[in-house]
Amino acid sequence: MKKNIFLLLLFVVVANSGSAQQYRTTLKLSSARIIVPGKYNGFDVGNESGIPMDQRGLYAERVVFKNWGMGIGFSWWNNSRVTMPMDNSKYEGSITTDAAVIPGRVDYGPDYRREVFSHQKSYKMVDWYGYYRYGIGKRHAVKAGLGMSCAWGDDYYGALKPGWNSFELVDVMVKTTPHWGVLPMFSYDFNFLRDRLNVGVDLRGRKYSGLNDVRYDAGLHVGVNL
Repeated sequence: MKKNIFLLLLFVVVANSGSAQQYRTTLKLSSARIIVPGKYNGFDVGNESGIPMDQRGLYAERVVFKNWGMGIGFSWWNNSRVTMPMDNSKYEGSITTDAAVIPGRVDYGPDYRREVFSHQKSYKMVDWYGYYRYGIGKRHAVKAGLGMSCAWGDDYYGALKPGWNSFELVDVMVKTTPHWGVLPMFSYDFNFLRDRLNVGVDLRGRKYSGLNDVRYDAGLHVGVNL
């Protein structure tokens, strides 16, 4: 798969050989690290492979009017996971047969269970955004923009049964629910080989409905200009 993508990029570069020109479309391959700030104590980001930059992405951007452009992308986690704090003050919903539930009590009754957001795996994101491109000299450019994103994957919930001053994990449930959110983005491009190729860095913020955290993905990209 990686070899085929490399050969495709090489073919596009050769096919566009000639004098340097103003290209309007960019295709990018990206690799990023998932970052969740420590605002919510207990959040943890890890992956089973031990690779720090485990989020991959494919993006297409095009300048549509002067320095204004639009982009679309698809990215995915390979082996990463985001673990949530098992804090009983943060939960998606509850299942209970006890009608006399009093918030703040420890002993809720023998039949009470609560769905606590545990962790996320196998996430995929589709992004749409507009941006402004500012050129610096002949080879450098920065882009800043704002858009929207849809994310989905495996959301793990732990069903907890309260005991005396403790919670007992009695079940684990997996749900797949799309989350919609906002996407601010920033990128830096360095163009070379007569502006046909570019490499650079990316930073995107993600805030989704139904999720307590604000997360970022920061990484590198390599692209071809068409």
